[in-house]
Amino acid sequence: MQLHMSISNGGATASLNKEIYDKEAVMAAAYRRTAKYAVEIREEGQNFVVVFTAKDGRDGNESEVADDVQSFFNDVLDEQLRQQLEQKTGRIRDLIVQHAFSPIDLRKEVRK
Repeated sequence: MQLHMSISNGGATASLNKEIYDKEAVMAAAYRRTAKYAVEIREEGQNFVVVFTAKDGRDGNESEVADDVQSFFNDVLDEQLRQQLEQKTGRIRDLIVQHAFSPIDLRKEVRK
């Protein structure tokens, strides 16, 4: 199973397969929810289990909590893609930045 969620008492539990999603992606996406929820992330077998508990005694309705967890799943996917792109293109970006900030020979630039 890749993704799974259950909702209860204004909170939710989400499970994500560790073979598909990196811990850093899960943590980054979970962090975005810390204004509304206390978040616990743990590893259980082949899954990351993320527990969202509503803060300040809020008992958000099930629809709202479900929407928040669906947004969390989307954010995990977004973060995972960002990490994969960084792995593929990060070196190119670093070379471009290095070149952009390297010293220039002003005499050569003035002659052009």
